[in-house]
Amino acid sequence: MQIIPHIYIMLYPILLLLYLLAGNPIKTRSIDILYGINILLCFFAFYQVRKFIGILQFIRTFKGNSYLKMPAISYTSEFVLVQAANVLLPLVLLIPVCRRSMVYSALLFTFFFWYNSFTNLSFSNFSFSLAYCFSLFSATYALLWLLKKLPSQK
Repeated sequence: MQIIPHIYIMLYPILLLLYLLAGNPIKTRSIDILYGINILLCFFAFYQVRKFIGILQFIRTFKGNSYLKMPAISYTSEFVLVQAANVLLPLVLLIPVCRRSMVYSALLFTFFFWYNSFTNLSFSNFSFSLAYCFSLFSATYALLWLLKKLPSQK
């Protein structure tokens, strides 16, 4: 799941160029592909929430049943704000208008490009991660197509 923002960083400029320079059939397909990738970003946000819950459960195992006392952190520090934006910005994509908006997608691209580095991506399992992401995208796109939720089917 960690590869989804990196795939988004690589695919968004290509989709934007196709949207701006290509003809009408390719333009509609690029919007449909962007729509599917934005759904994957929602899955990524849910994965991030689950990861934070897992970290809290891991801390509780060491504390036992005693009160979980979190260390004092500043809620305005850069790390906390970036992690909150990592979860909240993709969750805005649950609104269908934002899902097909190129402007909001540009905002997401800028955020992920600025704050996600390729250093934390493990390139030893890159092919497996890419295959996982491609199969997840294929399943998401197929489900959207079957439910007639793609922008070109409206």
